[in-house]
Amino acid sequence: MQNNIVPLPFSTNINAEIEKAKLHYAQDNHMDSHFWNKLSDWQQLAIALINKYGLNEWQKLAFLLLADAVMKQCHTYQNSLLTPFQMLVTGPGGTGKSQIFKAWSEFHRELKMAAEFQLTAPTGVVASDIGSSTIHSEAALRVKRQNMKADTPGGQKVHAELEQHIGLLRTLVVDEIYFIEPSDISLLNEYCCLARGIVDYPFGGLNVVACGNPAQLPPPGAPSLFDQKLVQCFESNHLNALNEKTQYKVKGIQAWHQLDHVVELTEIMWQKGDDILIDMLQHLRLGSCTEEDKRLLDQHVLSDAGCSEEIRALTDITRWITDPVKACPLITYTNAARDAHNFECAREFAEASGQAFQVYHSVDTQRVQGRRQELKGAAAEAAWQVPVKRAKDLGGKVPLVPGMPVFGTENLAPELGISKGSQSTLVSVRYEERDGHYYAVSATVDFPAYNGNSNRKYLHHIILKPISQSFKFKLPNSDREYSATRNQILLIPAFACTSHNAQGRSIMLFVLTLQVVDLFRVYM
Repeated sequence: MQNNIVPLPFSTNINAEIEKAKLHYAQDNHMDSHFWNKLSDWQQLAIALINKYGLNEWQKLAFLLLADAVMKQCHTYQNSLLTPFQMLVTGPGGTGKSQIFKAWSEFHRELKMAAEFQLTAPTGVVASDIGSSTIHSEAALRVKRQNMKADTPGGQKVHAELEQHIGLLRTLVVDEIYFIEPSDISLLNEYCCLARGIVDYPFGGLNVVACGNPAQLPPPGAPSLFDQKLVQCFESNHLNALNEKTQYKVKGIQAWHQLDHVVELTEIMWQKGDDILIDMLQHLRLGSCTEEDKRLLDQHVLSDAGCSEEIRALTDITRWITDPVKACPLITYTNAARDAHNFECAREFAEASGQAFQVYHSVDTQRVQGRRQELKGAAAEAAWQVPVKRAKDLGGKVPLVPGMPVFGTENLAPELGISKGSQSTLVSVRYEERDGHYYAVSATVDFPAYNGNSNRKYLHHIILKPISQSFKFKLPNSDREYSATRNQILLIPAFACTSHNAQGRSIMLFVLTLQVVDLFRVYM
């Protein structure tokens, strides 16, 4: 290469994309540039983004419906003549909703409207995957109603924060909508109206776009948005006959039913080219599996005699050491199965990698006569046996081995890629040893989605320290519950996760336990 030749960059800018779209537009429509120039700037931008992200017909429809609604609102005085735009984008997993999200986000950025557009999701891991925040943090859904409306310094503070998040928005997108329970939809509607001071329209007059697959998992321990009893209550219009709690849920169903535009994405993008898998997943989704589907699935059941050695090899623990991207996590139905599998895999990982198998105990304390005292003996052992989930995801005994996969158990910063359930790798643990037990002081973790470390050599590294949570435990042979405070590192092994934790994630390889309660878990 000659020294005076500067190579073109591999990336591009939006102006180049618009010029490229202009040429495509002229070729596809057999028109000259005169017709292109008649398009408004935002229309030219929209066409360029459709080309850039390769949107198919249904993706294109969803993208343009919102873009058109937003621009009409921008050109209408105070939006007073237009009702807010409400839409559901649905369809099977793998149909490319994330591409639409990228196109919508760039559309608003290029038009200097980024502050008016917000992507959200119900879980930290999904929010992290799409580069957004959780709907619960964005709309303060964990703040109690009485606290939000309280005329106190605390109430005024949370109200002001809500206004700061929601007040200036024009469009709110909620991914994995079917993972949100009706009472939270009702609260979202109420808080949006409160933040914007608009009660004549649902969600305070915001454009609301909900996305999700109704055949995936419902919210854990709560009714779904199509719960038969709640929908019947909504359709009967007999709200006054219901108790207050049920009324509030039905109001969530009522707000949900205000979404009057629906786009169903049907073209599978994620498994494109594998027609057999696509058909099988569709059969599972609709509950119409065939004998041929079963025959094919049986070939991948590890306990089946016909399962190939190639399939069995996927579960080899050494894959987590040699090529973690191709390692196989286990998806379970129960937290108990998850925790048991994680513990044994951590032991196997330590042996396979030639490291010591170390278990880090929590520091559990009780207040006795005004002073905190650490639990000892039988009380400490009883507290350590409390299941991880019952201790708010802080384990009493957590096996941690450098190099192993781990999950964070808190949504520390979903928008930065550090969220509950985010896949990461343990780098090291600082600890102290006393009374024959190890106690973690801090842990260095590599979060691939995190890019905030100022040290470029360790761009994805963060240091986690123990946090404190209250929990309850029982002594042996006693039904009495005792309260205690647990101090523990907020990590658990990630050799396994529950089906709810896997919701919305893209996992290349996994093993699925067949001990499930319903077919939702199988399809998911």
